[in-house]
Amino acid sequence: AKTISDEMKFGLYDQGDYPDFAAVKAAFESTYDCLGITCADVGGLSDTGVAAPCSETSPWPDIAGYTPGSDVTKHANLDLDQQALVRALEHPDPPPPPTWTQPFEWIGVFDTSGDTTHTWLAQKVDGKYADPTMKLVMIATHTPTAATMESLEGDAAVLIEGNCTDVSSGATLTPTTSGVCYNLMFDSASEDSTFTLNTAGVAGIVFAAEHEPTEFERDTHYLYDSAGADIEPIAQDYDKRYATFGCSFDSESGSLLVSYGEECTDAACGDCAVSATNVPNGACYMAGGHVHYATCDPTGSNVTVEIHQTAGWDCTTDVTGATPDQTHIEPAAGCKVEEHEHEGDGRRLSFSNQEFSDSFGPDSPQYKAVHAWDEGVAFYAGSLEGPNVGGSSAGEMVYRLAEKRCANFGTCESGSTGLSNVNKKLLAEFIAGEAYLMDGNCSAVRPIVDTIIKQMTVPLVQGSLRYAYKVGESISGEAKVGTDRSQKNAAEGAVFTAAVLPLVHECNVAAAKTISDE
Repeated sequence: AKTISDEMKFGLYDQGDYPDFAAVKAAFESTYDCLGITCADVGGLSDTGVAAPCSETSPWPDIAGYTPGSDVTKHANLDLDQQALVRALEHPDPPPPPTWTQPFEWIGVFDTSGDTTHTWLAQKVDGKYADPTMKLVMIATHTPTAATMESLEGDAAVLIEGNCTDVSSGATLTPTTSGVCYNLMFDSASEDSTFTLNTAGVAGIVFAAEHEPTEFERDTHYLYDSAGADIEPIAQDYDKRYATFGCSFDSESGSLLVSYGEECTDAACGDCAVSATNVPNGACYMAGGHVHYATCDPTGSNVTVEIHQTAGWDCTTDVTGATPDQTHIEPAAGCKVEEHEHEGDGRRLSFSNQEFSDSFGPDSPQYKAVHAWDEGVAFYAGSLEGPNVGGSSAGEMVYRLAEKRCANFGTCESGSTGLSNVNKKLLAEFIAGEAYLMDGNCSAVRPIVDTIIKQMTVPLVQGSLRYAYKVGESISGEAKVGTDRSQKNAAEGAVFTAAVLPLVHECNVAAAKTISDE
């Protein structure tokens, strides 16, 4: 890892210091076994010479017919956002990342075509409403999609900052295509406040709210139809919340201490609604109206958060023997976007503590596990790839990277053409994992995840080698090495190696240093 880091790190290109391609290539090849990939997986940039595919019998290239048995790379001459990196090279002072600027805290779009009436519910949590009132915008639409929601955000912002009609619990609300804003006034004398929505002939509704609706959930979802079935959003967006977890060791008692902070509104986690520092391991706290237990693992690197969502439970409740409704493993490392929702949408996939049912409804553990798996596939491929195997050249995610690199390295189905072998293998694993989760067989999924990680490593290694080849020092007999030097190519090489270096470092520290140095 040190070799790769030393050869490929940022700043060297501008100093006229170009990577030793042969050293970078050899450093990567020395870790293929540990990374779980092969010479055939990565392929080569040419059929012969230093850029040719490596041999499975040796991690290093031959030297004049001699096969070295040790790492002599120095002597032999040696996304994650690619678009953002290119832009950074083109614009030295990029604008700061966008922040949430909408006057509402949450927006969502729902399909309401299945019923003529629906109910919007707000509940007291811990004996009180999150706020006595809440502004709620409703815009009726014939096309309840994420794109529609995004296109109506501006209209929703204007409406929520305008005149909103006061309505009390029990009132009937009617959405319109031009949009309407209500100020929901909750019944302080009642545990619940309900509002009837007239949805006759309304295919869908875009809602925008002053607060996240889940802040008003105690034991029932905030939107349901006349039969009491929950109506989940097709798409939603909201002002981000942050969370932080940490572990420390108390030398006096010899025990681990846990720290936590949830429902934080700034990226530094300086204003968390619920927090504690260095409290006994396994601490209980309430967040979102639910019982949370935070426990550091023996290494102090992760915090397991178990959430019990039974109505009426608090930290005085004996939960011995009770199965948590959610289990999350959080890194004990600083402030991060809070990825789980307190209402239990199961965004994170847990491979244990699942009680599966025979049904596959939206509230079943199988559905939640498969949904988390689907999200992983979506993040890998994106929407621009379209519906078909092989995707589209418009794609921007790692799926597209694998397609591009297979053409460079001859690792597509037909050499330099056809579907990439990486995406072919991943598709099979994605399908197999989904099937296991549908059956509730979580233990069978862990090996599949490990295989997916290994295959996703291949395009990162290929990208690192390609750009080391483009901008590398000239090598006698290799006319093409170093003939495509540019800041763009140097930057892409640095990003690819940065993405894969932690894995290489785990396999071989010296190899990682070579790659980084070059």
